[in-house]
Amino acid sequence: MAGLPKEGWAGISYEDFVAATDNLAELSPFIEKVATSSAATVLLEGEAGSGKNLVAALIHFKSRRARCPFVEINCASVPETLI
Repeated sequence: MAGLPKEGWAGISYEDFVAATDNLAELSPFIEKVATSSAATVLLEGEAGSGKNLVAALIHFKSRRARCPFVEINCASVPETLI
């Protein structure tokens, strides 16, 4: 993601992102609801460049799993035989 510090997501504030655009501000209640739920899996769909990785990171860092590593997986790059 452009503009992300070289250390990655570490030190990035949730509030910084939610305030960055109106679209993220609209998603804020959804992100809060999903992050505090007991759901083990969340599927985010959208066009390339739509910010799915950002929303995934925000959900992760607001959840009870925030102390665990955040690992991004691009499902399009996973061979069909492994899915």
